[in-house]
Amino acid sequence: MSESLARVICHKLGIDGIPSVFQGRVAGAKGVWMVEKDSNCRRLSSRGFYLEVSDDSQLKIRPHPADTQELEESQRIFEVLKWSSPPRPGALTFQLLTILFDRGVSKVVLKELLESDISSIYDDLVSAKNDPLLLRAWLRSAHSFTRSKDTEALGLWPAENIEQTVLLLESGFRLSDSALLVNRIRQSLRDYMTRYRDYYQIRVPLSTSVFCIADPYGILAEDEVHCGFSSTWTHATDQFNDHLLDGIDVLVARSPALLPSDIQRRKARYKLELRHFRDVIVFPTRGSTPLASMLSGGDYDGDMVWVCWDQKLVQPFRNEGLAPDRPSEVACGIKSMSTPLGEIFKHVRKIRKKEINRFFMNCFSFNLNPGFLGYCTREFEKVVYHEGSISSSNAIKLATMAGYLVDAAKGGLLLSEQDWKGIRNSISLGVQAIPAYRDPNANRGNSDNILDYLKFSVAIPAIDKLLAQFNTQWKHVTESTEADRDLTTLWDDTDKRSSQEIMDKNYKLKTILDKLWENVKNIRTEWFNVMSHNPAREDDKLFIQKIQPLYNRFQSIEPTPVDHPIYIRYLEEIEESSKNPYTHWSLLRASCLYSLFRRSPSNTCPWYLAGGELCELKSRAQPERKRTMLQKFYIHTKFDGRSARRMQMKLVEQDVEEQLAGDDEDHEDDDDDDDDHLENDSYPQGESWDSVWDHAGGMMVGESSEGLNHSIV
Repeated sequence: MSESLARVICHKLGIDGIPSVFQGRVAGAKGVWMVEKDSNCRRLSSRGFYLEVSDDSQLKIRPHPADTQELEESQRIFEVLKWSSPPRPGALTFQLLTILFDRGVSKVVLKELLESDISSIYDDLVSAKNDPLLLRAWLRSAHSFTRSKDTEALGLWPAENIEQTVLLLESGFRLSDSALLVNRIRQSLRDYMTRYRDYYQIRVPLSTSVFCIADPYGILAEDEVHCGFSSTWTHATDQFNDHLLDGIDVLVARSPALLPSDIQRRKARYKLELRHFRDVIVFPTRGSTPLASMLSGGDYDGDMVWVCWDQKLVQPFRNEGLAPDRPSEVACGIKSMSTPLGEIFKHVRKIRKKEINRFFMNCFSFNLNPGFLGYCTREFEKVVYHEGSISSSNAIKLATMAGYLVDAAKGGLLLSEQDWKGIRNSISLGVQAIPAYRDPNANRGNSDNILDYLKFSVAIPAIDKLLAQFNTQWKHVTESTEADRDLTTLWDDTDKRSSQEIMDKNYKLKTILDKLWENVKNIRTEWFNVMSHNPAREDDKLFIQKIQPLYNRFQSIEPTPVDHPIYIRYLEEIEESSKNPYTHWSLLRASCLYSLFRRSPSNTCPWYLAGGELCELKSRAQPERKRTMLQKFYIHTKFDGRSARRMQMKLVEQDVEEQLAGDDEDHEDDDDDDDDHLENDSYPQGESWDSVWDHAGGMMVGESSEGLNHSIV
């Protein structure tokens, strides 16, 4: 693809810069298109564009567009799925860990990587403890969550722990003085570490995942690869501070990685001719076997490749060649059902409705067959676990099957349930127990298995230590009996006003407050009864159902009907309560409930019955500027952690400059700019893809809905 065409695509889709590759579809072809300098293209069109379609690998529907006199408008759409972008650090999955250990990487090295990763999770949290923006960024990195219209459980208080935590932070609560926020962060940390323990992916700062492309010039040697980035790698500057890999060995792999040969060690060499290919890895075209094909049967149609240049993993790694006795598709019970469209109607002079219906019925029938890739990989794990080797004949057969099944639907390959059961029974010889590292109820495993060792001997003790450290560090907050004055002020001030009115022989406000206090005390008593007789975890779905009646009773408390401004204001606001849920009475009622628990501020009763109102009180007490947002917009927003970190860096730099200037006075942050840095998280519903017409030349650029899900940051 010419750079001129890529520039137009980027302009239409709002992409900053020009990526090295685009993955997409156009004119019956699909795959990856490399962006080339205009001067290197064979010829440019009248509009200055050039796009080449490979007849061998990219063309899926014939004839070739170059052999067609005129293409329909829909065929001129370049539908963008993905594009190369600055990569992020990668991680070690169960599959990669198993192969690394088999090929020579020691337990000690993997143990150190795992312990370091677990420590970094907690270090990131500790470094963010005093800054709500960074703490919000940590939450986003630890939890992938999407807002929906159903996030509220009781009024304005969310049901999910993560959304409760976000609401507390957004309202102005801080870890240093909010027991509830500490408890919610602790629960978030525990949930995160539980998922990490069961499905851990060890982050490796000196690794990433990028598109792989074939060397278009044939200059790379068979054992060489080229990999460069669009900017300096900043994720582990103490170990690597460069924008390209040169003069070192690297490891490359592709998912699924089951065979010993699915990770390969190669030499990273910088080639001047390939310098414009950034944020991708270039594989050689020399040799008898394409490198992508060696990695579990990959290709260059958009495969993502894991690249690692951490020498602690690279140096001890020993390459393994392709197994010579790998079974064929037929030996694995896999049948080819692929038939060219021309062959289907070859002997039909006039295509009738009957033939069309038969064609579609066959298509639907094929695609309704279950996929067995997941079953195959799970069976592979069992065999490896019980046989103790990924190189046994049974393991190799299952791994090879998995490689065939990855793209089975696209390739027209079919494995029937009967054939799968036959293969499984011939290999497993009966039902085998799942590996201990996959069993959530297992307390110990086989120390000779690297995954069992890492989970039970390394991860679990390290996580337990981390959680204990958190409890110790924040014990002074969770055990504090000091209430939040921002939440009690409204009640206290109103109570003082009542005392002043009593001095003037006016008992109307006292009547209102006494009745409110009595009703709230009854609610508290009922809360304790419900909690003592039917204890349940707050994350239990039945918990909300149990306290729903209490919530309804609390929300129905009304002021005593007396001739007083508070009651008159209530009557005026109650008519508008659907538009403004935070009436003065609702806030006073919430402040009263919280004041009743002021000696035990960590109790969750006030929050489940009046959490939204308490957050509103806290927000109103903050000096920063606020912004109101409709719920329908809020559910489509996402916090930008990178902006938060950039803002924090600016504040740090500002503090340093002030210290160097000798300014010892206290300074307050300038909050004129919005601190939330919220970004649109989705596009309007109802459009499968967005297409834009290029009026100058009739080129349409589209982006598939799948691409939207992956490309928005």
